[in-house]
Amino acid sequence: MVTLLCLLLVLSTVVTIAAGFCLHPSTSGVVVGTVTRTHRKTRTFRKHHHQHHRRPDCCGTLPSFVTATTTTVLASTNNNEGRDNASSSGTGAASVSTTTSITHPWRIVMDIGREPLARMPFNWARQGVRMPLVTPTDFGLSTSGGETKFLTPRAETVSFTGPGGAQESPILGNGWSVSDDFSTLSASFIVTNELRKRDVVIEANTELILETQLYTQTELDRLNEEYYKAREAMWSTGENLNDTQNKQESPRKWNPKTERWEQRYPDENPIKMLQNKVQYWMQNAQQEKAKSQRPEPDSLSDRGGRLPGVGVDDEYVYLVQQGVVRYGGDDGPVCGTWKAQPITNAPAWERGR
Repeated sequence: MVTLLCLLLVLSTVVTIAAGFCLHPSTSGVVVGTVTRTHRKTRTFRKHHHQHHRRPDCCGTLPSFVTATTTTVLASTNNNEGRDNASSSGTGAASVSTTTSITHPWRIVMDIGREPLARMPFNWARQGVRMPLVTPTDFGLSTSGGETKFLTPRAETVSFTGPGGAQESPILGNGWSVSDDFSTLSASFIVTNELRKRDVVIEANTELILETQLYTQTELDRLNEEYYKAREAMWSTGENLNDTQNKQESPRKWNPKTERWEQRYPDENPIKMLQNKVQYWMQNAQQEKAKSQRPEPDSLSDRGGRLPGVGVDDEYVYLVQQGVVRYGGDDGPVCGTWKAQPITNAPAWERGR
């Protein structure tokens, strides 16, 4: 019995070893092959990873993409240095352009209606109706590619209330200009929609030209100085004439020695008297001329404002309040008046100073 059990144990062992030996080549090949391929892939990844992140020595060669990137950076640096050198020397092809815009705000008030001797149609504004239009506007100057004067209304529309209710229209700034001697201002606006107040009508897409005189602070100071100088000279000559006349018309005095009434002052030379009178008349005419050239303070804007590029060092300017509004262009008929005040935080009594 024991012998039989030992034989069965040996037989089962032999069968198991034989079965394992028969299956070993295929199973072992798969396992070994898989391990080998996996090991090779791991080695290959580690190899590339090592090449990408290794630090080259002073005599080594960088990888190709690192070399290309470094060359691009160096070329860009060299180009920047070349542009900087060219800009400093003035011989480079590339240049840096800057855009500068300066704006100053004014409140423009237009009074549209029939004006005396205007060339508007006979049936236009015959009833005496006026159309008020108010547009706060920035007068701007751009130096990009040359000087360009532009107008930017702060509100997109102008409006008024008429018999039929409120009406409004978009308004566009078309530009502004001044004369070479800084004496005349012209501004252009375009009313895109029709505005109507009884028989006062502004058709759609109508250009309104606003014109007026302006005085810079330098010009106003010069005109005031000339006026004051002419007035002082006339006053001095007139004072001398009055003194001479008072002496000639003074009452006589009693002379106790001669016991007679005598004249207090000797007679003046008639030729000198005539010369003083002629001089006074000439100085009076000069004073009247200087006064006519000098604007009255009430005819100017309440305070001084600024217009970009006008005057010396962006000085204060004053606008004559009774400017004219032309309908349809520079040569159009007069269709109203306008005035403007600078928008500023200064008190109303402070005239620009």
